[in-house]
Amino acid sequence: MVLEAWDARDGEIIPLLKTEAGITAELRPVLPAWSSFILCLRPPTDDEPDLGMGVETAAEREFALWLADPQQRQGRVPHADVLVEFLQADAVRIVDEYVIVEGDVDVVENAEPRHPYVDGAAELMPWSDWGMPEFSGHVEYTFDFAVSPHFVDKPLLLDLGALYWTASVFVNDHHLGDSLWMPHTLDISGQVIAGSNRLRVVVGNTLANQACEESVLQEARERGWCNSYLQRAVPMMKEDLRSGLLGPVRIIVGTVQPE
Repeated sequence: MVLEAWDARDGEIIPLLKTEAGITAELRPVLPAWSSFILCLRPPTDDEPDLGMGVETAAEREFALWLADPQQRQGRVPHADVLVEFLQADAVRIVDEYVIVEGDVDVVENAEPRHPYVDGAAELMPWSDWGMPEFSGHVEYTFDFAVSPHFVDKPLLLDLGALYWTASVFVNDHHLGDSLWMPHTLDISGQVIAGSNRLRVVVGNTLANQACEESVLQEARERGWCNSYLQRAVPMMKEDLRSGLLGPVRIIVGTVQPE
């Protein structure tokens, strides 16, 4: 039989392993935290490629566990090299801001910038530490880095680290994809060039931060909008108002080699 993972978000079918009758196979971890797959088991076709048995080495297992654990990912990357690590962005700008006015949501393009940073650089930290606890919208982070010709053709994995809640990723102005849940990682193999490169990450949070802002809630009370639904929704929204890119942002080189 052949086991496949169907990704309902991206519409991709990912072959996982192929087994023969009477043989037990071990499936390596394929389901990162906060993600979902539809697993489909089917008979193989005549021209089915050999997918292997899915058995992983101890090094591969350790790397997979590190990748799935946000706490572990603050530390050393096991069995892999780090090409570059960012603890701050070279530049930050507010792309848009969602503001609730008289019950409606207004989208403010190129909103008034906050300046918690010096000379354009910004440390990776929660937006609340930037003095933006009520901010809902998108912030763009820019990272400039150099790559030696030796690494251009190497397999590269971008790990955004801790991030709340979504990200659109661009390398050298090419949109590589979006990350909607942990672990926030993307394959960027073949996307870098020898010399100067630019990584842009557009991070978005939810409307909860703006909806829970005290002036918005006060207006809802004064206008009689504080109904039973809102009374139940606000405590749930306040349970987690984390926002921003906390990192560390790393570009990891190569694949885990068998021991």
